[in-house]
Amino acid sequence: MAVPVGLLCVRPNAVIGLLVQWRRLQSPPNSMRLAILNNDEFELGEQRKIMITIDEYKDGGLFPAVGLHWHTFSDGCPHINMDEHICLDLNGGFKGKRYVVTYRGGDPGGLFPVEIAIDLLKKLGAEHVTRFLPYLPGARQDHGLPRTADIVAGFKSVADLTVFADPHSYVLPKLMGGVNFIIPVVNIIDDIFMQGGGMPLDGLGIIAPDAGARERAKEVAERYDLPLFMGSKTRDPKNKFRIKSFECEPITTKRALVIDDICDGGGTFLALAEVTGLSPENLGLWTTHGIYSKGLHIMRERFGFIACSDSLLHPDYNRRVTKVVSLTPHLIDILKVQP
Repeated sequence: MAVPVGLLCVRPNAVIGLLVQWRRLQSPPNSMRLAILNNDEFELGEQRKIMITIDEYKDGGLFPAVGLHWHTFSDGCPHINMDEHICLDLNGGFKGKRYVVTYRGGDPGGLFPVEIAIDLLKKLGAEHVTRFLPYLPGARQDHGLPRTADIVAGFKSVADLTVFADPHSYVLPKLMGGVNFIIPVVNIIDDIFMQGGGMPLDGLGIIAPDAGARERAKEVAERYDLPLFMGSKTRDPKNKFRIKSFECEPITTKRALVIDDICDGGGTFLALAEVTGLSPENLGLWTTHGIYSKGLHIMRERFGFIACSDSLLHPDYNRRVTKVVSLTPHLIDILKVQP
């Protein structure tokens, strides 16, 4: 039986009931899966799944951990139950092995059950435990008040290594301390050019929507020797800092790909699309992290190609995204060179 741990979500002009549940997903026997299921209506027509997974790294791949099962106490506290054979021989099945605990979610509260799992694995004798946070919680709140990033930075982990994927803030990983590794956007985005179903490089330009995206877009443009075009926006401080106006350098290529780290509601990209002068079939959007909180149907009216990584949404629930890039191969490449 799933146990509700949260109940209210507030949106503009409406108060919508939000049921957040910790539920063990249907998965292969003895595998370990913890999910927070958002039962609010989701644009893609499926429940959004934010998962915490525990996998053993061996033979160059990831395999579900055996003998561990999530449990939630009636007061809402997450816990891990162990199979009887583990309880009888606590070091027998885990000693000397390597594990990865992955959290795909933006709620900093999810870091707590992640740490429960890491702590357990270390105490069971695991040789090396990697914490994989493809989407870094709190990275967007690294300025102003309240500054959630400071709280996340103070949440210390006993993991041997933490891996991030193109985090919004490159400062926060440094503040978190420990040994960490960042998968850069140029490595991730390679997959949309090198594999089928991606953007053709012929006649392609790269657009940075604003100054904050410049370095990411520049890295991609230089990797493929493509022209870079800059966009800029002004916000209205008297109107909740909504976008007031948008400008973009003249696009001289046949098609263009917009590069940024996060697509939330998509307002920035929709405003940019209007001033590029490009038709939807010639305009693409890459964001490493795809939230699409306003719905993908809005984005598809202006972008014929939309791609992201699987940092937040599992590909099975992202059917309207043109291409979803798996981060697992990039994580495994890092694990292969770890001592």
